[in-house]
Amino acid sequence: MKKYKIQLTALSEKDLGLAYLSFKDALYDVSVAAFGWDETFQHGRFMKAYEPEWFYWIEHDSQKVGYTCFVSRQNDIHVHLLIVDKKFQGKGYGKETMELIAEIAKAGNLDVTLSTLKNNTGAVKLYENLGYKITDQDEYFYDMALKG
Repeated sequence: MKKYKIQLTALSEKDLGLAYLSFKDALYDVSVAAFGWDETFQHGRFMKAYEPEWFYWIEHDSQKVGYTCFVSRQNDIHVHLLIVDKKFQGKGYGKETMELIAEIAKAGNLDVTLSTLKNNTGAVKLYENLGYKITDQDEYFYDMALKG
C-alpha cells in the first residue's frame, strides 16, 4: 500500500454547510459558463442528493485542504465530488485522493466512476492522467471510469 501525505476523515453532518460553500466556490465559474447557477436548485440538490456519511475531509498535516464525497455501490465506487480548496490546488492533493479511492476500489475488485463538467478542464486532465476513460457524455458532462 502506498504511503499517502493525505488522509480522509469523516465529515460531520454539521459541516455540510461549510462543504456547500466550498462546492460553490470551486464549481460556480465552470457551472455558470456551462449552464448557469440557480442557488436554490444547487443548494437543495447538494443537501438532498448526497448522504452525510459519503463525505470525507481531505487532510494534510491535520489541515483540511478539501473534501471528497463518494459511495461504494455493487460494482463500483462512485465519486460524486472532489473539492480541493483553491489555495491548495496544484500540490497533488486531488491526485492522491483519487489514488487512495482507486486503491480502496481495487481491494474490493470495484471500478471507480465519476461525472465531471466538460469545461472543468483541470479536473478532466487530472482524471485522464490517472487513467480514467470517458464512458459516456452529454452536452455538459463526461462520465468517466477507471477499471478495477
